[in-house]
Amino acid sequence: MTSSSFYFGPIATVAFGLDRVEKLAGDVNGLVGEGAPVLLISDPGIAALGDRAEGILKAGGHRIARFQDIRSDPLSRQIDAAAEAARKADARFANLTVSFANGTLVIAGTAARVADAWDLAQELRRIPGVPRVALGSVEVK
Repeated sequence: MTSSSFYFGPIATVAFGLDRVEKLAGDVNGLVGEGAPVLLISDPGIAALGDRAEGILKAGGHRIARFQDIRSDPLSRQIDAAAEAARKADARFANLTVSFANGTLVIAGTAARVADAWDLAQELRRIPGVPRVALGSVEVK
C-alpha cells in the first residue's frame, strides 16, 4: 500500500502550561513587534480571561481594543461590529470595508498598502465561525 504525500499548513503555534498566559506579551512581540495594536476578540462568557490578557498585553506596551459580542457561527451584525472595532483600533484599516457573502468575508476599499488589507484579513480570521476571508478590490493610495 502506498500513501500520497500531502501538505498541511499553515500550522499555528500552540503554547500551553500553568499560567502560560503570563508570557502572552512576549509571544505577541515575536509575532507582530513591540507596541503593536492588538484586537482581542472573544465571547462574553470568557470576559475575565480577556481582562487578564488585556492587562498582560498593556503591561507589555501594546495598545488594546476589545470586542466581546461574538459567538460561534457569528451573525452578520457581529462581524460588522468586529470589523468596525478593528478599524477603530488601527488607522490603516479606516477606509476598508468588510462584506459577508456565501460564508466568506470580503475586504475591499482603499489602503496605503495592500499589506494593510491583508493585516485586517488576519485579524478577522480570528473570529470563531469565520471560515474564509478574501481580499476583493483594494485600491492603493
